[in-house]
Amino acid sequence: TSCIETGLFRYELWEANKISRVEVEDYHVRHYELLEIERLLNQHGLKVIGKWQAEPHSRKEATNSDKVVLYECVKSSMA
Repeated sequence: TSCIETGLFRYELWEANKISRVEVEDYHVRHYELLEIERLLNQHGLKVIGKWQAEPHSRKEATNSDKVVLYECVKSSMA
């Protein structure tokens, strides 16, 4: 079952050792179970060709225990 996480990002622009501007952004992130996202990708014409751990540049295949998975997809060809 998917869930939505809500949070705030705060950005500070520092100039001459002082904060000159602050921005606060509200964000919402939807988390999906593996089967849920794979079904949605398939419904939108995408074929999963790889599942990877979310560590940048690791190129390690994801496992079912990974909390975050990056999907590599191609557009399915229509016959």
